Amino acid sequence: MNQLPAVIIDGILYASWMFIIAVGLTLVYGVMKILNVAHGSLYALGAYALALLIGAVWIWRWVWQMRTRRLRRRNGREAWVASGG
Repeated sequence: MNQLPAVIIDGILYASWMFIIAVGLTLVYGVMKILNVAHGSLYALGAYALALLIGAVWIWRWVWQMRTRRLRRRNGREAWVASGG
């Protein structure tokens, strides 16, 4: 029962992405009378770019954590000093 709000929000977000894609296809077809299927590849390209960005942020966060752990061990300070929290 605790997952119900998360599932509803996830469904709304997924539906909004599908709506944006459908509106793009409808606008192109309505103006040009040609069905442009390049939207799918652009959607996939954006998904790959976001996955790459998330991976890069995760790697840099991991590197930062290793750096602060090394500094804590070297300086003999507590975690609050090196990590700022």
